[in-house]
Amino acid sequence: LEDHDTQKELNTILEQMVKQEFKDANKVFYVVNEQFTWELSRMIHSARDYHVLWVHDFRGLNSDKKRAPDSVSYNLILKDYYGAWIDRVKDYPNTRKLPVFMIFLDQHYFEANISKFWMKLLMDPLEHKLKLPSGHETWEREIVQAQKDLNAAIGASEALQTDVKRYGRKWLKNRIKVHVSITNPSDLSFRSMRTLRGAPFIPDNLIRDHRKISFYDITELDPGKGEAIYAGLGVGEYYVGPRWEDRSMMVKGPGVLGVKESARKLLLSQGFKPHQIPTPLRPLPMPADYEQKVEKLRESGWTAWGMQVHNDTGFGQKDTTLVKAVLYTMMPKGSYLVTTDQVWSSPTWAGMLVGAALRGCSVFAISPSLLNAPVDVSAAMSRSNEIFRRLIYVENLMEDELQEVGGMLKLGIYNVDVDVQDVVGRGELLAQNLADNP
Repeated sequence: LEDHDTQKELNTILEQMVKQEFKDANKVFYVVNEQFTWELSRMIHSARDYHVLWVHDFRGLNSDKKRAPDSVSYNLILKDYYGAWIDRVKDYPNTRKLPVFMIFLDQHYFEANISKFWMKLLMDPLEHKLKLPSGHETWEREIVQAQKDLNAAIGASEALQTDVKRYGRKWLKNRIKVHVSITNPSDLSFRSMRTLRGAPFIPDNLIRDHRKISFYDITELDPGKGEAIYAGLGVGEYYVGPRWEDRSMMVKGPGVLGVKESARKLLLSQGFKPHQIPTPLRPLPMPADYEQKVEKLRESGWTAWGMQVHNDTGFGQKDTTLVKAVLYTMMPKGSYLVTTDQVWSSPTWAGMLVGAALRGCSVFAISPSLLNAPVDVSAAMSRSNEIFRRLIYVENLMEDELQEVGGMLKLGIYNVDVDVQDVVGRGELLAQNLADNP
């Protein structure tokens, strides 16, 4: 225990495990569920060099019974992507550049939630003719108007028109678009949509990228430029109801530079050649004054330490899981561990939590009710129920041992019927809970 009972010692163990170092001079913001969509919108508008949306789910159809086109995805395209393009075109005479927009979208949900018609529009925002189901004619007209506004802004820019004459219309269409990469395509030797036409098969589920990251303008040239958000949500109506309750971290500083390398690694794993990596994601040499810039960030109050770790898909390296396991099994006595995850419930993690409680940690495991479960299918709910029954049994069985070491193991149920987007309703609920449980 004496080898990892301080923060410094525990940090050293983590650094050795994942073969990287903690970095300081970062600024960290805590982002709750209802803020994610707004922060994503702000990032798209803030990008001047590039923006990457690396997400597992960009909903084509929503999750209700009628499966209509998703309104959150639609508004992100209409108000944010088109809005950002128009603003950057207007700035072009002064900046002489247009940001590169990219989306990395895992094929599993791309297929399952029918994202293709949105992606086609994003890849050709100037000319693509969007066709939506009956009842959504207003959305179609609004997209047509956005296309007219964007083309009008291009036509009104003398500087941009000069460059179009020089480089051609193809150059323009390559600059004003979202470069969409559908990653981890299913292996046709496994079950897929093509196995049996008309059968309810979806692409194989073994190789899936579940990362949810948005970042823009991060560069080796300036440690204070750009920003990244590490999230737990996708884009769609499904993530703004009472069911999906999640948290995100927004980070600025030298600690997020590695996300560029992770993005390159993803594209290389999908068959890109080094010379095909988009220019904004290619590595740049550190400037001579980089450390001086980092010191200025420290002096301005950017004091957070951290490292970013990723779980690669398939049989790739699972650094996030490794760090989580180290923390569960090595957090010293007196530490608090709060776990609210239903999706990844397993005896392995439950055993680590029990071990932490028996070392003197205070462990709080929370399971969602059916109303709030991100995965409400019977298999996931059954496993969650099974794990929590066992933890309750352990809590009662080892009551004396827990008391002797000063540990705590407590279980709870999360049951909220107020949408995460209802900020006022959430405030009223919190006030009532505090009044009932002073």
